Amino acid sequence: MLRLSVHQRSLSSLCGLAHRAAAAAATTAPTATAAATPAPQTIEIVRMGPPDHVTNLRPFEIIPAANESVAEREYREMRIAAAQGHDRFWRSNNTRFVQEKAAFEAELARTQPGQPITAETLSVFYKRFLDHNLPLHKAYNAEWWRINISMLVPAARATIARVRRQVFG
Repeated sequence: MLRLSVHQRSLSSLCGLAHRAAAAAATTAPTATAAATPAPQTIEIVRMGPPDHVTNLRPFEIIPAANESVAEREYREMRIAAAQGHDRFWRSNNTRFVQEKAAFEAELARTQPGQPITAETLSVFYKRFLDHNLPLHKAYNAEWWRINISMLVPAARATIARVRRQVFG
């Protein structure tokens, strides 16, 4: 494998590297039997998507390894449940924020017609929104810590199971 320094990683060198890799792969074409029987997936794959337009969180999909252990499955399920909880909270919070901001801007337009809405005027709304939602954000933060700390032992168990499988087969 060819390793490049940070300074050598230009677009043209990466394109050339990809071209050379494709040419090398074409010269060593797999046999018909190897192509017919794909190797089982031995590692977990995490695919990330673009940020959600409401929550601003990047959704992800975890594709488990074919030989996933019980510890790895439990940890994967905890990660998914935690992500779903984060998604619910931020979807609700951001939707409420957008609605309240629109109401604030409409009220400003009604009481001060013709006046532009500036960052200074919106800072009043931002402060009020944060103050009003402080207990909710504190509760979310405490729950976030509780969930992440509760995932430490399952993460360690999953890592040990993964290392055992890689070392001992």
